[in-house]
Amino acid sequence: VFAFSFSVCLTVVSSLMKLCKAYEVTLRAALEIEAEFTAMRDQYMRAGEGFIISYSITDRRSFQEARHFKQLIYRVRRTVDTPVVLVGNKSDLVHLRQVSVEEGKQLAREFQCPFFETSAAFRYYIDDVFAALVRQIRQHEAEVVRGGERKTRRSHSFWSRLKAPFHKKQQSEH
Repeated sequence: VFAFSFSVCLTVVSSLMKLCKAYEVTLRAALEIEAEFTAMRDQYMRAGEGFIISYSITDRRSFQEARHFKQLIYRVRRTVDTPVVLVGNKSDLVHLRQVSVEEGKQLAREFQCPFFETSAAFRYYIDDVFAALVRQIRQHEAEVVRGGERKTRRSHSFWSRLKAPFHKKQQSEH
């Protein structure tokens, strides 16, 4: 009986070790995939001109993750003025609602962005979301251009004032 149980024990331990090695390889692969995904996600966030942050009104956790994604966009882009639209989806499932309209509006005020409740299943307000994002992007681009013009004018006028006395001396010497 002792020999049998010792043999069974060795077999169990051997199987567990194989399982652990397989788990370790799987875990390593999963971590590598996650690292690749994170790098690709960050690259898309750096290149993106605007973002739709969507959560399900039937899933409180997805609503809480919306704040995480906004912070992630800020961390990657290092600016708070990235065009964003906040979307509460599944508005057709009102009977399963876990997130109120007011909570969505409050988060949008915090993000300083437009807010919509949509139903992708019935295509309610989907076009409005994309139109709002395009407006946000165009507005942001216009602000960047205006800011660049102001900097150019300011630096040009400062430079002009700085070199003006030297420029006048050169002209009077000729």
